[in-house]
Amino acid sequence: MMNNNQEILDSKEKDIRLKATIWMWGLSIPLFFACVPIIALTAMGILLPLFVLIALTLGTASVWFFYSKSMNAMSLEIQQLQGRIVNLETIASHEELDGKYRNLQQTALKDLTEVMLQESPRYKTQNSESTPG
Repeated sequence: MMNNNQEILDSKEKDIRLKATIWMWGLSIPLFFACVPIIALTAMGILLPLFVLIALTLGTASVWFFYSKSMNAMSLEIQQLQGRIVNLETIASHEELDGKYRNLQQTALKDLTEVMLQESPRYKTQNSESTPG
């Protein structure tokens, strides 16, 4: 139960839409206070808080609407990039294995050459003539 609550809190902290909305509406409070003297001084002053409210509503709607669209596009790009990374890792591991295989082949060829030379009669006669004894 505690993990579930922590996940909810983490998702709320990570959601930039919520932070942007809080920030916009928090900045609107001084705007509404600034409208009070303007309303008292002019007959058309009542329109100013209405315009602020409309602007905030449109801003909030655009943040929530356009951010979700861009997140879907970004998540698709992230999935494609992750697939490319997996492919590159697969290629790299194959190249690494090919290099190890070549090294083993060369080592086996050297060992085979040494064994064949040691077993060859010509090598034994040359070896026995060259050693003092």
